[in-house]
Amino acid sequence: CCIVMLLQQPEVRSLILVALSVVSSVICCFCTCCPWWSCAVVFVVGMSCAKAVGMGNRTKSSHLASAKGKTVLITGGNAGIGFATAKELAMIGAEVIIACRSEARAKASVEQMKRECGSCSIDLSYRILDLSSLKSVKAFSKSWGSKKLDVLINNAGIMQCPYSLSADGYELQFATNHLGHFLLTNLLLPNISNEGRIVNLTSMGHLYCSNPVNWRSLDNKETYDDGIAYGNSKLANIYFTKELQRILKKQNKDILVAAVHPGVVRTDITRSYNAVVRLFIAPLLFIIAKTPKGGAQTSLHCATAPNIDG
Repeated sequence: CCIVMLLQQPEVRSLILVALSVVSSVICCFCTCCPWWSCAVVFVVGMSCAKAVGMGNRTKSSHLASAKGKTVLITGGNAGIGFATAKELAMIGAEVIIACRSEARAKASVEQMKRECGSCSIDLSYRILDLSSLKSVKAFSKSWGSKKLDVLINNAGIMQCPYSLSADGYELQFATNHLGHFLLTNLLLPNISNEGRIVNLTSMGHLYCSNPVNWRSLDNKETYDDGIAYGNSKLANIYFTKELQRILKKQNKDILVAAVHPGVVRTDITRSYNAVVRLFIAPLLFIIAKTPKGGAQTSLHCATAPNIDG
């Protein structure tokens, strides 16, 4: 089942094409019946095909359902996938609010989106939120007041960072990726409109988790593994999504809750990686990974497409 899921991912198919291209070009180099330039042709064509496959499908903003009159909140909307998602939703008429830890980065991102949208009239603003701090999440929710919310996109996240605890004493990845969004969603739930959407960004990385997960020992420094900690936080996102959707259906509330996997995307989420590792994987990511706009497609689909079942 896991193998089938992996093979459905564009980046996995792209990686397979990269491997085949390398093997094929090496064979051509040592094959006496092939002209000297054939290995280069095979390599270039193979890599081009791999890059095309890795990009996946993209939808132009003009093909998305109109979001005019809707209010959208996106955590981590100042960079990467969140930036691309915010920009696309603003361009189809939504009032978009991005939540970010840094006011300077949030302000700069809003200004950049407005410049890139040119003559388009867009409604973009920002608010300050630190998802690793439950105090910050509560303050954010209080400041939101009674304002209506149509779409909540829990996009922000950190990945494979060194062991650290949040201000509340929780392992940092779990605190940021899951606990902060869990609390934020529950506090804003009364504000979400009928037929509203909640989109949680998770990852295929949830397959790389503890087996079984000991939820009571996630903060143990002795057993900490940055990759497994990330996987555990993404698995928690999925559990939360499924349970919240079940509860809302039981309450006869027509709110969609979806968990999405954006794919392998070229963003700065790998900033915690060793510099040498980042340098080594950069060429590979250039070929197999999506752009932030490509990675935003799953979020955009679940935020705007009609007739989606949770």
